[in-house]
Amino acid sequence: MPIPTLGARMRVGLSDYLGVVARVGYMEYDGNSFMDAEAQLEFSPLPLVGVYAGYRTFVLEVDETDLAIDVDFSGPFAGAFVRF
Repeated sequence: MPIPTLGARMRVGLSDYLGVVARVGYMEYDGNSFMDAEAQLEFSPLPLVGVYAGYRTFVLEVDETDLAIDVDFSGPFAGAFVRF
């Protein structure tokens, strides 16, 4: 089931071929929290094709009386894209 989060996204074009993208989503309820954030650098020599690399962090903290979950995934990523 999708759960909406409070978030923001930003893209800054540094040149015709280079851009920086940042995104963050956050939710907190009753002492439990969720955060998903990433920053990436995009290189697009053609208008609809490019590659990117960045860093992402995902944090989930749930603390209930009989259950405790503390998940933290972070690390670099890379990929290619085609826009249409």
